Amino acid sequence: MVDMTCCSDVHKQFDKFANGKVQAGELPNWMHVSGKVAWYIFQGPYSELDSKGFSARVV
Repeated sequence: MVDMTCCSDVHKQFDKFANGKVQAGELPNWMHVSGKVAWYIFQGPYSELDSKGFSARVV
């Protein structure tokens, strides 16, 4: 069983990063991911993810 932080707590911590730059570093312990990672937060409808979100295309 994985305990999730309340949605309002997640929004308080991460909304400021929405639709911004790719972040790099360590995530909070409650996310159960250890070590340095790169992450991006998209806020909006899924239909706009490819046009307004982070696009990582391999060439």
